[in-house]
Amino acid sequence: VRQSWRDDPDILYLEGCAWGKLGQTDRVKATSKQALSLKPDHFGALCNLANALMLTGDQEGALENYEKAKEINPDAPDVLNNYGKALGLLGRREEAIELYKGAVDKRPDYAPAHSSLGVAYTQGGQPSAAMQEFKLALELDPNEFRAHLGIAGLFTGSGGLEKAEHHYKEALRIAGNKIGRAH
Repeated sequence: VRQSWRDDPDILYLEGCAWGKLGQTDRVKATSKQALSLKPDHFGALCNLANALMLTGDQEGALENYEKAKEINPDAPDVLNNYGKALGLLGRREEAIELYKGAVDKRPDYAPAHSSLGVAYTQGGQPSAAMQEFKLALELDPNEFRAHLGIAGLFTGSGGLEKAEHHYKEALRIAGNKIGRAH
């Protein structure tokens, strides 16, 4: 039996998850670091810390922790996807694309990785490939926010304003549902 729940990296990890749901990234970082001080290879705490670091603009710190998490579980599609996002934010799009593709290879039904590929292809000037990935993401999950935004952006750029409007409205609906559930 442990002396205190503060000595349990699993409890600290779960506390970090709760803080994350509440948008408290500083607390996520603190509890994740505490969990990692007790168990440096705690997969969940590494992911929580990496996500919080990315949200607060520390992409380099996020990369370091995603890499550690990837070493522990190289098949985790969410780690590959988020690792790719951090690389993308640092302008390393080609490396990001490889990670997104790895996530899709590991789990073809993982809609967020298809959305991430769509974003990367859009940024790389490949609208057809981007549209294909966004549509696949929406087939897998009709509530995939970034896919709706991506499609709306592509339609806006090509003059398909009515179709763009539909996808913007869907994105707003999804965002409103998420905000409504948080309170």
